[in-house]
Amino acid sequence: MEFRQEVKQDQRLMMTPAMQNALLVLQMPALELGSLIQKEIDSNPLLEPINSHTSFSFPSINDVPLQTQTSLYDLLQIEIAYIFQTEEDLLIAEKITGNLNQNGHLAFPVEELGGDKNKIESVLKKIQQVAPPGVAAKNPQESLLLQINNKQSLAYKIIESCYNEFLQKRINQIQKKLQESEDKIIEAIYYIRKTLDPFPGRHFEHCPTYNIIPDATISYENDKWIIKINEHFIPKFSINSTYAKHNSPIVCRYIASGKWLLHTIERRKVTLTNILGYIISKQDAYLQGVTHSLTPMTMRELAKEISLNESTITRAVSGKYIATPRGVLELRKCFTSKLISREGESISNQTAKDLLMHLIEKENKDRPFSDKILSSLLYKQGIPCARRTVSKYRKELKIETAAKRISKKNY
Repeated sequence: MEFRQEVKQDQRLMMTPAMQNALLVLQMPALELGSLIQKEIDSNPLLEPINSHTSFSFPSINDVPLQTQTSLYDLLQIEIAYIFQTEEDLLIAEKITGNLNQNGHLAFPVEELGGDKNKIESVLKKIQQVAPPGVAAKNPQESLLLQINNKQSLAYKIIESCYNEFLQKRINQIQKKLQESEDKIIEAIYYIRKTLDPFPGRHFEHCPTYNIIPDATISYENDKWIIKINEHFIPKFSINSTYAKHNSPIVCRYIASGKWLLHTIERRKVTLTNILGYIISKQDAYLQGVTHSLTPMTMRELAKEISLNESTITRAVSGKYIATPRGVLELRKCFTSKLISREGESISNQTAKDLLMHLIEKENKDRPFSDKILSSLLYKQGIPCARRTVSKYRKELKIETAAKRISKKNY
């Protein structure tokens, strides 16, 4: 056996975190991107919202994927059964946990429960020590304080003494009050925003379902096409100019992060505009309703036309919809491979699928067409299409085989 060392050179693309974030921003639909940007605004102390009455909002239930369908009440019932041994304490605990609002906070002052106030406060403190952290607090501020174990920590002092300044990101005012360095205050605020949750009950709500929201609108006005990117759900923000000339590594890091986010948002807008511009140039007749089928168009052709990688195009169109004169269309479905008709003309595979669907809808339900017969019928319509291609299109259209179609009819 022989061991030896050798040097080998190869080329590969190394994805930096910045590149990964840029691709993530490009790939996200408007609603998801809005949530991502709001999180960045919340976690970066130097980013300031524009045209907003509140400069800070904590993550919402829509931003956090739920891992359980257990309600907050059900979870707390299990926990208090282990904590409290006497029937009196358990009864008080059930009253408290049964009167928490959707944020996990107390819905009313504990005095309204009636009975021994000291006893109620004692039971409440024990409940506040169970999961999820911060539960059964009187308000968001107390919920945050309950989650910070070290009462001497800077994070605790900020929430306890400078809560309003914290919400408004008034770093200078916090610095004056607590006599701490700017870097330490920024780090403490980052910790609070990233790791603590003032609304612990929200994670137990069911995720709502959303209607389809187009990422862009294409309209035909005054004899020309207009492209409008949907920015309604994307929070606007600026970088705090007070810290523009600071040399602190922490401050510089936050400023650079904010600038990069602004850059990636603008690049997303430009990329989507270029993609939609190309689609309009290829599908003008279809979008105006002149024709009923799409012109063959592939992502590879588009990538070459606007000088982008095909994988970038794939990410850009993934999960997005556009509002057009033809209705709301899934962006990805605007791209179709092409078939060659018997006359030598290019037609999109979507046209073949539409005709296939029409043939199946009109077939005799007692004797449905096999894939081989469908292939022959398509050929007679001027579209050469092999049996295996018909089978592929049928599956994509979620249409069952002839045997199963007749079976469903008879039974």
